Amino acid sequence: LIGDRLPGVAGAVRHVFAATSAVAALIAVTAAFDGRIAGPVLLAMAVVVAVAGRHDVVARWAAIGFGLVGAAAHLTYSPPGALLEATRTGTAAGISTLVSSVLLAAAAVAIVWAWDRTESVLWVGAAVVIVYAVTSFTVTAGMLISADSGDSEGGFYAGHMAATIIWIAMAAALFVYAARRPRDDRSVPIGGGLGLVAAAMAKLFLFDLGTLDGIFRVAVFIVVGLILLGMGAGYARLLDKQDKQAVTGPTE
Repeated sequence: LIGDRLPGVAGAVRHVFAATSAVAALIAVTAAFDGRIAGPVLLAMAVVVAVAGRHDVVARWAAIGFGLVGAAAHLTYSPPGALLEATRTGTAAGISTLVSSVLLAAAAVAIVWAWDRTESVLWVGAAVVIVYAVTSFTVTAGMLISADSGDSEGGFYAGHMAATIIWIAMAAALFVYAARRPRDDRSVPIGGGLGLVAAAMAKLFLFDLGTLDGIFRVAVFIVVGLILLGMGAGYARLLDKQDKQAVTGPTE
């Protein structure tokens, strides 16, 4: 990160030193900490390096490396199977999962922002990571909260209910952001919002409908339905506003 400030260090030499430093840092973290601590540390390093070194190609690649290893560590103690059925987790492991979930989503955003914030393909990959991180966070939080009462299934249901609601809320936020952007800049946020809506609907009918029980199923359908109605009404107002501007624009 400070290589360009060192006197007498040419560009190629600086890149070699930077890459060697990144490898050394990766080895140091994995040697000093076990997986549940090393994962969050590496993800935090990915965020810092991606933001601070966004103008340096070696720093951006180093951020990707830290993020990939940190994400792999996260998957070892929060695998997809743990999100499909209620799995008890210890307090230390649960807290590590919560922290790494937040950092995983932040790292995905920071890395894409550092590389090319206008590239839709990169944002699709970041969206997949964020969706997984959100689900991992909510399910783990639900399991930890319900650990004292012994109702692990209740915490599991609550976590998935919250995950679906957050998915659809993120889609609504993207639509609101797109509405405030110029028309030529709306394709990426609108595409991301539509993708999140499709993912939320697929989860709602393919997983939540058959897995959630009682009040959790009722609540998730009501909240998601209300958010969808709000998005539809907002989109209709946006179209009406654009139509009025198209009519009055030439006269002005």
